[in-house]
Amino acid sequence: MKKIFIIFAALLMTASMFLPQQVSAQAPEKMSYQAVIRNSSDELVKNTQIGMQISILQGSANGTTVYVETQTPTTNINGLVSIEIGAGTVVSGDFATIDWKNGAYFIKTETDPSGGTNYSITVTNQLLSVPYALHAKTAETITGEVVETDPVFTAWDKSEGISITENQISDLGNYIENETDPNFTSWDKSTGISITESQITDLGNYITTETDPVFGASVASGISGADTANWNNKLGSFTEIDPVFTAWDKSEGISITESQISDFGTYLTTETDPLFGASVASGITGADTANWNNKLDNFIEADPVISEKFDFTGAADGDLLRFNGEKWVKVTPNYLTEEVQTLADVIAKGNSANSQIKSVTDPTEAQDAATKAYIDTKDAATNANVNTLLERLEVLEELAFGFIDERDNNHYRVVRIGNQTWMAENLRYLPSVVGPTTGGGYAYYYVYGYNGTDTAVAKATDNYKTYGVLYNWPAAMNYAASSETNPSGVQGVCPCGWHLPSDAEWQQLLNYLGGDSIAGGKLKEMDTLHWAAPNFGATNVAGFTALPAGIRSITEENFKHIKLRGRWWSATRYPENEIDAWGRSIYSHTNGEAHRSRSNKTSGFSVRCVKD
Repeated sequence: MKKIFIIFAALLMTASMFLPQQVSAQAPEKMSYQAVIRNSSDELVKNTQIGMQISILQGSANGTTVYVETQTPTTNINGLVSIEIGAGTVVSGDFATIDWKNGAYFIKTETDPSGGTNYSITVTNQLLSVPYALHAKTAETITGEVVETDPVFTAWDKSEGISITENQISDLGNYIENETDPNFTSWDKSTGISITESQITDLGNYITTETDPVFGASVASGISGADTANWNNKLGSFTEIDPVFTAWDKSEGISITESQISDFGTYLTTETDPLFGASVASGITGADTANWNNKLDNFIEADPVISEKFDFTGAADGDLLRFNGEKWVKVTPNYLTEEVQTLADVIAKGNSANSQIKSVTDPTEAQDAATKAYIDTKDAATNANVNTLLERLEVLEELAFGFIDERDNNHYRVVRIGNQTWMAENLRYLPSVVGPTTGGGYAYYYVYGYNGTDTAVAKATDNYKTYGVLYNWPAAMNYAASSETNPSGVQGVCPCGWHLPSDAEWQQLLNYLGGDSIAGGKLKEMDTLHWAAPNFGATNVAGFTALPAGIRSITEENFKHIKLRGRWWSATRYPENEIDAWGRSIYSHTNGEAHRSRSNKTSGFSVRCVKD
């Protein structure tokens, strides 16, 4: 069976304007309705056709059915379905004849998510405000005299116009009765038009005779016509005389005498090179260079004798020499020229010298060496032990001192029961608050006995400080999907590092304490400071310190059972329907039992969180 949340969004109505003399329009016989559809996994049902039956009930939620219709709308991409009540297929009744002023009315919706008529979810809500647009039809009958004075407007023929006198226009101002236009005689553009001087008012001074100035500043001002008569043929009477250049044979050269060169200056007829004696080679003669290529053939080199510092007696190639203070001699006794001993040979020698390597892979003695892999293995084991120890110390510290919820700085005691770590107090996280009459499929938070919306005031009450907050299931889950696993994996409303326990986790706790029939007593706080007498079976040997915070009842829309009953949510929904979830209850008057039962998700219960 699919799980569906129907969210009553709004009723929007519109009406026409009703004129006093005559009503010419009726209010639209429709009401808008919206709902959000979710499946069994709390996922939105998107772009899906569903079946709906809508009923209008008079008097109460179970009152007389005055109208019924069916529709098959389609949800949008957000799972939202929008319909107009009054526009569907009528099953019974007449929407237009509903007497909205006669008593309270309720709207009942039944939904089939598969699009048929097998309606698996029913929601009934009261119409808290009168549909005024529909009720406005009562204005069709008006008693008493209504006098309306409209201005008289005489019909007029638009084709003929309408007569308006000057005294009817209050802001007319000055106007022209007679207009005189200037005469404009047509003229022939081909012959021009005659305009006299007197006709031009802004003519100003003008010139009737123009005298050009004489231009004499140019260098060409003195050129006459005679000068320009032969410009195009001036060169015709010009004779140019070029010097005679006799051709000459470049292969033979050309003779130029000293007298022909006017700027010749002084020149040398005899050159004497200076003696170059600065070089180190200046004294080398031809005889010196005669045997340069074979000079070394006649050279005898005498090296110093070095044998006096070495004694090679008994030495051969490859022997090692050492200096004995006077000279280098052969090393004795014999030495190794290559290694023949293996690591296994070394290990086999044992520890006879009390300093020798015995085993590098599994050392046992204080002076034994070890491999890096051996050290790494030991380091890893040591680190693992240290981490385990730190985790245990953290758990012990938390068990001893509790922890602080960083969201609101509330401090909580914790308790270790079996291999589970539980909060030893009811959760007090309160992001918002409402009174007990507010409920539904949204997340709601309650404080027992408080009927308001001010969280600061709610937190100042003794019930908040002692018993914590009551949550409906959407608030406890923070809209997460149901979980049957252990652990649940649902943080829900719990602090970071903690989660809302699943039904399986609650059962693990009760089984560890001996089963449902006696575990409740081991979980309950002792005495009657917070529990009402007789508080049967209470020992609190587990340190859980269960407190009776009471509940928010959906049938009575009120708080009840404080000091008599404690009830806590699980993260697991009841599988047989879409509206219930599992929880655990402990009572004052029972002999230590812890009861597993299902409740409507809109109820208000306490929350205990489990460490991740």
